[in-house]
Amino acid sequence: MLMPAWLARSIASPVVADTAVITGMPAMAHFWTISKLQRLVIRVYPFVGSIFLRILDIGCGGGLLCEPISRLGATVIGADAAEKNIKTARVHAAQMGLDIDYRHITAEELADQGEVFDAILNMEVIEHVADIPSFLGACCLLLSQEGCMTLSTLNRTIKSWAMAIAGAEYILRWLPI
Repeated sequence: MLMPAWLARSIASPVVADTAVITGMPAMAHFWTISKLQRLVIRVYPFVGSIFLRILDIGCGGGLLCEPISRLGATVIGADAAEKNIKTARVHAAQMGLDIDYRHITAEELADQGEVFDAILNMEVIEHVADIPSFLGACCLLLSQEGCMTLSTLNRTIKSWAMAIAGAEYILRWLPI
């Protein structure tokens, strides 16, 4: 995996804060330095230590995104309107030994409960939504003030259908049919 040069330089340096700040707080200096082992852990598990980072995967299906994100150390909540998908995701996560909170719920219902997330993933969902403005409004309510939401959808072309639906679902069986 290639990494931007500025990020590689910041990881290579054992100090992650301004040296003047560290000098002014000698008792806290140990807090601002990162060992080689810690840097390795951060590279492998970038969300470890971010115990308050909550990520919502709306339309999680069988948990294809939830599982790798959970392995990276984030607190993951997978939501899907289809109860069958949630049951499948729960079984698979249990088999993998992952602690993922899967819920049979819609974005609107989550918003009504007052839930808030640091990041929301909306992957291949919006094309299945009947009331898009209401759905996106609920997603905005679910997002923390400094959060980030990512949406993706397939193009409505024959090529997209052939590659994603026919290829990924029916031929390669990457997704449940």
